[in-house]
Amino acid sequence: MALVTSSRISRLAVSLLTRRLALPMTVSRVPSDEYSGPSGGSVIIRVPVPRDAKIQENPGDTLDFSEISEIPVETGLEHIYDGARITLQQRTLDIENFTTQVVMPQVRAVAVGAEDVLADVMNALPIEYEVTGGATSNIDAAILSGRADLGRNHVPMEGRWLAASPALAEILLGKPNLTPFDSPPTPTALTEARIGRYRGFNVVETAALTGTRGVLYHESSFAFANSAPADPEGATQSSTAVEEGISLRHIYMFDPTTATDRSLLSTFAGAALVDADRAVVIGNDDVS
Repeated sequence: MALVTSSRISRLAVSLLTRRLALPMTVSRVPSDEYSGPSGGSVIIRVPVPRDAKIQENPGDTLDFSEISEIPVETGLEHIYDGARITLQQRTLDIENFTTQVVMPQVRAVAVGAEDVLADVMNALPIEYEVTGGATSNIDAAILSGRADLGRNHVPMEGRWLAASPALAEILLGKPNLTPFDSPPTPTALTEARIGRYRGFNVVETAALTGTRGVLYHESSFAFANSAPADPEGATQSSTAVEEGISLRHIYMFDPTTATDRSLLSTFAGAALVDADRAVVIGNDDVS
């Protein structure tokens, strides 16, 4: 078996990670360098308060000047990790392919954990328009109502997304307005898990959303932050990789007290709702 180096593991891990994540590809990203010291793992996002233009009724009338207002939104980071201990007996007698048997399950765990940080924010939002199931589902009416709300809140047409749980996607895929892919999906489409367009929304399916739930939103309504942990001094091997804004670190250590190898894949991830007026939730947790 070929030697598996930390660098090779990291490249493979990030490749798998970007294929499995969906939601972080659809929202605003906080640059990872903003989380370096001395932030303490917390960053304030400044959201401008919308302003209204005024009219000067008569030439020479005094103009009205007002201060710029901003709403602070704080995002923090959680350490998402998976650590595996491999004995010498396993390494020698049981493991045929280290990447497949050890690294891939770790990547899957970290990928799900990172996306869940953002999904938890979306799942916590209240449902505004109830969706019924079955052949007479009102899902189209619910989406149109949410679409109208976004329009009234001056949400741009471009950059709109509909994130659907598997149960809601099942209902939606039976609707004739959904435009399926006419040709094999592009690499970008695969990365973002897009399943089509509906009523002006890019539709992405994710099992991270619970129940029968769909979130209609603009990419600026949520923020996702991601940063690779710093390299520890005591690691036998350590490397970091970045792909599509997702940072992941792998370290490989040997513990002489137990004669075991330790493989650790981890990342920092955080998410926040930036603007509630730019997101609408439809669905029904009781619909199957």
